[in-house]
Amino acid sequence: MIAEADSDGDGAVDLHEFQQLLASAEILSSTNSFARTHRAALRRVFNILDADMDGLLGLDDLRAVMAMSGQPLAECELDAMLDASGNSTGTMDFCAFCSLMGSILI
Repeated sequence: MIAEADSDGDGAVDLHEFQQLLASAEILSSTNSFARTHRAALRRVFNILDADMDGLLGLDDLRAVMAMSGQPLAECELDAMLDASGNSTGTMDFCAFCSLMGSILI
């Protein structure tokens, strides 16, 4: 798999090659075992971010996690993260989170 991903033949997989590998693997496809593993990992991340455990990521969840990580974000940056989910409720559910993460990874 590494040799397949190493498109420039330098013996290493750089970020661009890794992104290409993820795209070709269709990481968010529910029929792919790698995708199921990836989705499970995304679920664990989502559950960590969902501090109040209501099944939605909101401003308070994101603010708390980013502050704990030592990288607090401005309100406009937090809003932009939620706006990227495409819903107008100011929250992001797990499906929207997966879509957002998929667009970042691919």
